[in-house]
Amino acid sequence: MDSLDSLINNIEKLSDVASFPLWKFEIQILFESKALHEIANGNSKLADLATEKEKEEWKRKDARARQIIVGSLDKKHRAHVLSCTNAHEMYTKLCGIFERDSEHQKTASYEQFFAYKFDQSKDMASNLSYLENLRFRLNSLSKTDANQSDKIDDAMFIAKVISCLHSNYDNFVTSWNSAPKEDKTLVNLTSRLLCEEARKSNNDSDAPVAFYTKEKRNFRQQKHKNSQKNESETQKFRCHICKNKKNNHDPENCFYRKNRKNQQNQAAFIANENPKSFSATTWIVDSAASSHMTNVESSLKGMIPSDAKITIAKNGQSIKAQSSGILETPECKLNDVLFVPDLSKNLLSVNAITQKNGKVIFEKDKVQIFQNGQLVLDGQKNSNGLFEIEMGSVKDEKALIASRSDSVNWHRKLGHLGVEYLKKLESMSQGMSLTKTDLKNLKSCEVCLKSKACRKPFGHDRTRASEPLEILHTDVVGPIEIPTWDQKRYFVSILDDHTHFAAVFLLKGKDEVKKILMNYIAKVENHWSKKVKKIRMDNGGEYVSKEFKEFCDTKGIELDYTPPYTPQLNSHAERLGRTLMNKTRALMFDSNIEKEMWGFAVQTATYLLNRSPCKATDKTPAELWFKKTPDLSRLQIFGCDMYAKVLEHTKKLDPRARKLMFVGYSNNSYLLWDKENRRIISSRDAYPCKTEKSDENPQKGISLNFETFDDVSLSDHEEESNINENSDQEDTEIETSDSEDDSSSYEETTSLQNPVEDQDNETSERPRRSTRLKKLPEKLNDYELDLDGIQENAFLTYQEATSGAEKEQWLKAVEDEKQSLKKNKTWIFVDRKEANGRKILSNRWVFRKKDDEKFKARLVVRGCEQVYGEDFSETYSPVIGADSLRLLMATSLKNGFHFKTFDVKTAFLYGHIKEDIFMKVPEGYKNSETKICKLKKSLYGLKQSSLNWNRRLTDFLKKKGLFPLKNEPCIFINETKTIIMAIYVDDGAVFANDKNQLDEILIGLKKEFEITIFDNPKNFVGFEISLTPNNLKLNQASYIQRLLEKYEMNDANSVRTPMVTQNQQNQKFEEMKFPFREMVGSLLYVSSKTRPDLAYSVGYSSRHLENPSEQDFANVKRSLRYLNGTKNEGISFSKNNETDELIAFCDSDFAGDPDTRRSTSGYAIFYSGGPVSWRSRKQPIVSTSSTEAEFISAAECCRELIFLKSLLFELTGKHVPITLYIDNMSTIELIKKGKMNTRSKHIDVKYYFIKEKFDKGILDLKHCKSANQIADIFTKPLGFNKFEEFKKKLIT
Repeated sequence: MDSLDSLINNIEKLSDVASFPLWKFEIQILFESKALHEIANGNSKLADLATEKEKEEWKRKDARARQIIVGSLDKKHRAHVLSCTNAHEMYTKLCGIFERDSEHQKTASYEQFFAYKFDQSKDMASNLSYLENLRFRLNSLSKTDANQSDKIDDAMFIAKVISCLHSNYDNFVTSWNSAPKEDKTLVNLTSRLLCEEARKSNNDSDAPVAFYTKEKRNFRQQKHKNSQKNESETQKFRCHICKNKKNNHDPENCFYRKNRKNQQNQAAFIANENPKSFSATTWIVDSAASSHMTNVESSLKGMIPSDAKITIAKNGQSIKAQSSGILETPECKLNDVLFVPDLSKNLLSVNAITQKNGKVIFEKDKVQIFQNGQLVLDGQKNSNGLFEIEMGSVKDEKALIASRSDSVNWHRKLGHLGVEYLKKLESMSQGMSLTKTDLKNLKSCEVCLKSKACRKPFGHDRTRASEPLEILHTDVVGPIEIPTWDQKRYFVSILDDHTHFAAVFLLKGKDEVKKILMNYIAKVENHWSKKVKKIRMDNGGEYVSKEFKEFCDTKGIELDYTPPYTPQLNSHAERLGRTLMNKTRALMFDSNIEKEMWGFAVQTATYLLNRSPCKATDKTPAELWFKKTPDLSRLQIFGCDMYAKVLEHTKKLDPRARKLMFVGYSNNSYLLWDKENRRIISSRDAYPCKTEKSDENPQKGISLNFETFDDVSLSDHEEESNINENSDQEDTEIETSDSEDDSSSYEETTSLQNPVEDQDNETSERPRRSTRLKKLPEKLNDYELDLDGIQENAFLTYQEATSGAEKEQWLKAVEDEKQSLKKNKTWIFVDRKEANGRKILSNRWVFRKKDDEKFKARLVVRGCEQVYGEDFSETYSPVIGADSLRLLMATSLKNGFHFKTFDVKTAFLYGHIKEDIFMKVPEGYKNSETKICKLKKSLYGLKQSSLNWNRRLTDFLKKKGLFPLKNEPCIFINETKTIIMAIYVDDGAVFANDKNQLDEILIGLKKEFEITIFDNPKNFVGFEISLTPNNLKLNQASYIQRLLEKYEMNDANSVRTPMVTQNQQNQKFEEMKFPFREMVGSLLYVSSKTRPDLAYSVGYSSRHLENPSEQDFANVKRSLRYLNGTKNEGISFSKNNETDELIAFCDSDFAGDPDTRRSTSGYAIFYSGGPVSWRSRKQPIVSTSSTEAEFISAAECCRELIFLKSLLFELTGKHVPITLYIDNMSTIELIKKGKMNTRSKHIDVKYYFIKEKFDKGILDLKHCKSANQIADIFTKPLGFNKFEEFKKKLIT
């Protein structure tokens, strides 16, 4: 019986996933034979045993099982089981590692199985065993599948074996196919294949080693001779020297023995019946020549005398060699070349080549010579049947080096483009010139071998496009293990099937793919004036999003997804990704650049690939895309050093250029890497350095026109610019005195670290300071900056505030702000390197004295430095509208709710940040050059601060049972509708029918946030509040007073109307120093909150913001004078108002605007005795009748009514009726009956919204006399009597 060790040695060693199935099969058999399978499978456990004897026996078996497992493992895998305590743990762990149900393993195994070809160097049994092992592994991985539809059955396996057989087995395949079905079993096939292999081996044992030609004979004559020949005669002439099978001579007459002495002489047999003119560079490959020979003495070096005798194939004649030497050509170096003056042709000896481990392959029309597996020489068969090879002659070493340098430089400039494409490219482009001799130097490139090694492709192409944009191929490559310097880890490639023009975009994540594709499609469709018809891609999650599918459906684009596990059907995109990565690696290996710069290498590779020949087209992709031959004369070697000209002020003795690294092409410029400051510079005034990495002949100052990478060459930027080509002319420079600060700058496209420094600490490369006289834009002439009083503190710096006369107050304010920041844990201190390339934001302190003389200091981060998509995305945060707030206050008064307001201190500091945002350490903290702040909470100044605060507050209120309304997300209400809260950023108002509930919710807020509560609020978000048990009044008296004082109108005489009734023609005047635009904006704030009586006059003035006239100026001054006499007036609501409905008045003038002849709509909506919404607005279209104008006005009013009705329903749970008063009977008839005629049928369909609502009974229409139409005040300037009448119904 075999020992356990010998049995373990016979088991297949577990070395990898491929060997696992056989290992598992053999080890299970061994376990069963040794009665150890219960131990290994875990069916027998130590804890289940009762007696000590049973436990000891179990431990012995477990030890044997562990011995078997460890002994059958490859040494590199024994570490996996070091921590295991028993055989079951070992066996389970190994199965978990090597037998996991991995889709990746299954895919790889399928690829191996279906791509496998029989290895001719192995016998049939080995090939069949390998395939059987792959099959077993695949079937093992498919066990978890219920239907096991993807298993490899016998029929599929037999088909695979038959397809792998060599052509020598064609007869066997024919025989197999004709066999009966019941005989076509796997066992039968294996047996027959092994027999067929044995038969072929026996038949081939007597086969000749080399081909030879038999003499043709007449069949009958041969048959007759064979009949007369006997075996004794055959053996009579058997020669034991040459062992000739013809048996036609004996050893004494052996020709080989008689001519053995001739082997001491050199021999060259060559026949040429029609010798032609001699060429010194043409060599004949001679299989009979024993040495290389030439008749050109000048081509040899290191010559030594020789008296070798050369036998030629001409009547036994011979010629003599005079000397021998070394021949060096651009292609190779030949030693021991004989100089034979009388030789008519140069001869390459096959014998001499093979003696040096060379290999010569003759084919039908060509010959190839290899050295160490690499092609060295190749040639063609001439008309005389001789194989000729052209080898260039080199006169001196300098010429050889120059030739190699030119070709190698162009090879490197073009991103290691192949030799065949270099040959094509010379005729497809301008600016390059190479000879055939130059190109032969590139047959060996270590960088190409290192970066482009790949497997052979398989699969078939799919439908090809007949025009641009018919088919686009796309694929995502990544993640790359090392991110780019700006944190990109993926790139998406897009290839046009017809032109083969490629585009790439760098990505931080795959979620960016759909947006990039949508933008790319829009741009290329605009470029070609064609539509994209089909996009071919794999089933990656980035391509199957609902948003992208809907976009393609809308555009009519067909999505061609490849089936799972078949990337070959997306071969164009997959091959493009491989080509780009090959070229990227070549560029990076050649330049020895840091790996974080791979993004620029990919973009450069794409740029070069678009300008390189393509097998599928007869022109370069760039020429097909831009319809112009590309100019390659401006290309540079990737990673070479270039000098970028300094364009800023320099000292007289300072250098005029700076040495940077070339990393790509931009629009009209080169992209250069400033390694010291870690930033990318775009410079068109760049000069290549004359180094080993650059071209032999550095170019002069040049102007470029290249495509930008981000836009992927969507427009033909290859136009030659009209820049002066005389680059030798000295550039005009601006010099400064030596006392000025040294500054030099370039056009900076991206900055990696600390792009914005404090000016006090900035010592290198400051931004350019223009010496031109700066002039304020004319559009800002009507703005004023108020520097008086409180606002002057806003310009205080930290140093000024903490060292001035009020430093104690400011220091206390700063300390209060610090405590708030600390309490909220706004940031943590981290090392600067943790930013990892992200922008580090700067900050400043803002100081302000409030109305109550309180000193306030606030730390603000400079959000203007944030980068979209990197440290912020969404920024929108809702606030409550004025209409909704007025309606809420009126409703609360009507229902008798209690009312309090609150203010959240440092509200933005409570918002949580999802992005990684880094900030410099603020002034007032212990600063460290190696430390920065990583924000954990929002800070004032961040673009997303208000959104983060709104989300935080919303989440808290939901926990308290308050949920936002659908119509107004900044109003929160509980289920019983007894508590209502309105939020405007960090200000809030709470309404409740019970004081205890009101106090309870405010106490909860105070526990979560630091808030200030106002029990008897006097103002809220711009409203000044006067509240009594039965009435509520809202006005803006304080704001109006400040407004009048600001424009020095507080002492002006008041007027009774805001606008004169006569519309005078606008007389434009050239200059107007009065801040008209700012004034209109201030008045608009008043009219939209509490003063509906100003709505028309302010709206009319806002129509002339660009070119105001003297009349417009007078109208604004009149509005201010009107406010001076009515500053305390405002809107009011009454609790005692018995009508619980929305009452609206709408009106319109007809063609009242003299410039456009458009009409003006106006409406006012009342609830609880006061106006909650109003509008005065010029209509968007020209009305052709007063009925149409009134109809449009009614439709606009109806939309607002529907909104307010829905809002009231959410607030109270009641459906409030609506009544709309119109003073035009034709409009009422049109709405009620839909009465159409030739004058009204053209009205836009969208305005018939009101008729639909009327038909559903949502609103009621009533006619009112024009004298009672309150909305008339919103459509035209009225006289005092009529204006005063309507005004009293609006404000008090």
